[in-house]
Amino acid sequence: VVPGGGTTMAKLSLMIDEIKERDGYYQGREELQGADIVQRSLIAPLKLIADNAGVEGEVIVEKVKKLPWQEGYNAMANEYVDMLDMGIIDPAKVGFLPRLVACEAIDCFDLSYLFCCF
Repeated sequence: VVPGGGTTMAKLSLMIDEIKERDGYYQGREELQGADIVQRSLIAPLKLIADNAGVEGEVIVEKVKKLPWQEGYNAMANEYVDMLDMGIIDPAKVGFLPRLVACEAIDCFDLSYLFCCF
């Protein structure tokens, strides 16, 4: 079980930036574009939840990225909370497996270690 509401995936998106900064990790422009696509897919759920709650999704995403791991945005209360304490959780494999399968299907790059926390 991981913090829900898109919190975990938004925080994992920070790892994509770290990977991009590694000298020589990517072999070309296509791999960088693939990394950008994966990064956008990781923040999309939280951004959509916030947008649907009537607040600026991009602002919420950036704030959540800076919070401690278990803290995120509670859209119903319009506040930042400890997601685990509030019971806002996701089953880990629900977020992990579709992204892993997608990455393997398009063979963009090895992201299996990115999801090791699941």
